[in-house]
Amino acid sequence: MSKILIIEDERQTADTIALYLGKEGHECKTAYDGPSAVRLIMQDSFDLLVLDWMLPGLDGLEVCKIAKSTQNLKVLMVSARASVMDKVTGLDTGADDYMTKPFGLREMNARIRTLLRRWQYEEPESSDGTVHVLRMNVKGIDLRVDLDAYTVTARGKPILLTTVELQLLYLLAARKGGLVGRQDIMDEIYGMEGTDDFHVLTVHISNLRRKLKAATGQDIIKTVYGVGYRLDGMAKFPHATDDHTP
Repeated sequence: MSKILIIEDERQTADTIALYLGKEGHECKTAYDGPSAVRLIMQDSFDLLVLDWMLPGLDGLEVCKIAKSTQNLKVLMVSARASVMDKVTGLDTGADDYMTKPFGLREMNARIRTLLRRWQYEEPESSDGTVHVLRMNVKGIDLRVDLDAYTVTARGKPILLTTVELQLLYLLAARKGGLVGRQDIMDEIYGMEGTDDFHVLTVHISNLRRKLKAATGQDIIKTVYGVGYRLDGMAKFPHATDDHTP
């Protein structure tokens, strides 16, 4: 069971979300303004915030910054602000995902499941049944995705990624340079078959590309416009990509 704080100034909306997520097995608390939310974050421990942007007293962006600096939790930001720049702002502030109002509770639940779960490793396991490191060489750069520690490094230096960004990198790396379609990504990460809302995916890819380029000096994500994405310049290591060494 996960502990979720729902921060939403429309009380009926907050209570409806809490009731739905409670039936899905989560323990939920609610806050109806920014200062109350911050007090709860300081007093209690949560796994995830459902966070409205437009809040009285202190807006969602400020609450997000405080939450991220205080607890190691996930943030799903929700807002009626639907422009690409609004989504970029929310995600850059530290939100792990962004949904625009109105939204369906089933879609919200799918996104929450994504944020709370550890990504399942789909490569063959080692002989002792444990998962170690997915290692890749992209344009001569050693990238390592540690799925036990849930970390990514480039040339041995850590890259700070959100949960969804790490999942995206995993999907691209697992395809070994092959194309991953936009709909395939939405299906895998969100379980959202048939969706045509790719705006948030575009923002996540943009942020992942920027962080990887800052860490490596290379633009290693190739966009096939209207179709999908792949890692550019990916080569195999002399041995297996499933690396058991530190």
